[in-house]
Amino acid sequence: MLIPQIPSLLLLREKKFTTRRPSTSTRHCSVRLSPIAENSPLLPPRSLGRVSVPVWLIILSDQLLIIALNENFILDSTRIFMKAFHLLLFDGSFIFPECILIFGLILLLMIDSTSDQKDIPWLYFISSTSLVMSITALLFRWREEPMISFSGNFQTNNFNEIFQFLILLCSTLCIPLSVEYIECTEMAITEFLLFVLTATLGGMFLCGANDLITIFVAPECFSLCSYLLSGYTKKDVRSNEATTKYLLMGGASSSILVHGFSWLYGSSGGEIELQEIVNGLINTQMYNSPGISIALIFITVGIGFKLSPAPSHQWTPDVYEGVRFVR
Repeated sequence: MLIPQIPSLLLLREKKFTTRRPSTSTRHCSVRLSPIAENSPLLPPRSLGRVSVPVWLIILSDQLLIIALNENFILDSTRIFMKAFHLLLFDGSFIFPECILIFGLILLLMIDSTSDQKDIPWLYFISSTSLVMSITALLFRWREEPMISFSGNFQTNNFNEIFQFLILLCSTLCIPLSVEYIECTEMAITEFLLFVLTATLGGMFLCGANDLITIFVAPECFSLCSYLLSGYTKKDVRSNEATTKYLLMGGASSSILVHGFSWLYGSSGGEIELQEIVNGLINTQMYNSPGISIALIFITVGIGFKLSPAPSHQWTPDVYEGVRFVR
């Protein structure tokens, strides 16, 4: 493999390669930084002088410099950014309640990374305020005409907004009821709030999903946060048992569900939007085929394991017993 002879980003002056034991076979280079790099504000004070840098890190920095200087890479990145900006500009108003939650998540991450334990009340305030503002945005959008956005992947109507309102209301009540127990267990508060808001966001996107990809990704966003929340008190044996059972059953149900989606996707002629799937089944005359029956069976079983109705409810009592944030 040819390595381009481009100066490294670290402005290296001299390299002295040494080889460790054959079992590790990891090469390092003893590097002396140039005066420009030694005076760089990006390097910590203790890194001045001679440091040990892996060879792969130097090669990686050179490759990243080549990619950054590539004209096609810059044009492609600009095109992708403009397309994303266009979608947010014209379709972002359709998901304004979800955007409020995303903004709240970003604020939580910023405050947690730049503050200390004294700012914990601000975390409660931001998470609760973002949920209340999202509920308010939903109420102001009530009785509007049904809208389909993001190229048909997301739809908003009054029926979807009822379930979004219930999800937001449950999350708003969950935070004040659970925070005291989390503080007693001496677990991190920020991660708990992040998981709750992310699960709420996944549930809201699921209510407006209009294609197979969104229908699969949104519940997975909700489920992954639920797995983490069920085992959040990792010192509790019952919580660990609940997480293990929940994770195994959730992974099995997701695989069964996506297998049913694949049958539905193939039978409809490669369509992912719900209305286009119906039209594709009619056009291809596949609505009475055995493939549709197989797809419906797998989808029903996958959703059944996620919702845990009888007879797929044996694992649910153990999870409810192990997950008790309100005690």
